[in-house]
Amino acid sequence: SPFLTQSSCPPNNDTCNGAINLVSGTTFSQNEITSANFGALASTVPNPGCTGSVFLDVWYKVTIPSTGNIIVETKQEPGGLTDTGLALYSGSCSALSLLQCDNDSGSDPFHARIALTGRTPGEIIYVRVWDFGGNDFSLFRISAYDGTLSLNDFEKSNLTSYPIVGLSE
Repeated sequence: SPFLTQSSCPPNNDTCNGAINLVSGTTFSQNEITSANFGALASTVPNPGCTGSVFLDVWYKVTIPSTGNIIVETKQEPGGLTDTGLALYSGSCSALSLLQCDNDSGSDPFHARIALTGRTPGEIIYVRVWDFGGNDFSLFRISAYDGTLSLNDFEKSNLTSYPIVGLSE
């Protein structure tokens, strides 16, 4: 099966310096991408600590939107990785600082989700994803989005108002 074998060449995003840009949306599905860890090698970046050994990792990056909030999440691609780990870092590829690590908080079982708030708009966050078991090469879905309610999300037709009863002037 092609999902269980390693490619002879590592992917372009096998290291932080080759991180693929994630475009922030307002929902997971808005700008999700299907990605893979075929041919990935273990990074030299220290283990983030929320899981056992980190192998077969690939890298992404996302720019913090104007709200200062971002959610990064992985989901299963049908037939793909069944368990992922995820770590977010600030700084630069030569001086990464771990922000948070997760392996099972996503909406898909055994997939990862991290929500950051209060970050600096325009800041670049590095995203590291790996197969939790450490030995599977396959597809997965990843997305970065800002779930913050905005005025563009408001629908007047869904608003119900009621009179206030019992107030005296």
